[in-house]
Amino acid sequence: MAEVSAERKAAIADILVEVTKAMDRAESEGEELVDHTMRQAIVLIGISLIGYVIARLFIQYVSNKMKASAK
Repeated sequence: MAEVSAERKAAIADILVEVTKAMDRAESEGEELVDHTMRQAIVLIGISLIGYVIARLFIQYVSNKMKASAK
């Protein structure tokens, strides 16, 4: 088997460093994306719950008004 030259070893080491940096960057960007998505989902759920409560209160108010006017 042929020996690997010092230049090739240095080139391989440089490539490994770049690949490691790229993997770390991709991992951190992925984590940021998941965090952002979870925050957006929580906000959407909160808005939906608030909308549900407002709708229920409005329906109850209208229902009570209709019952009062029917008497």
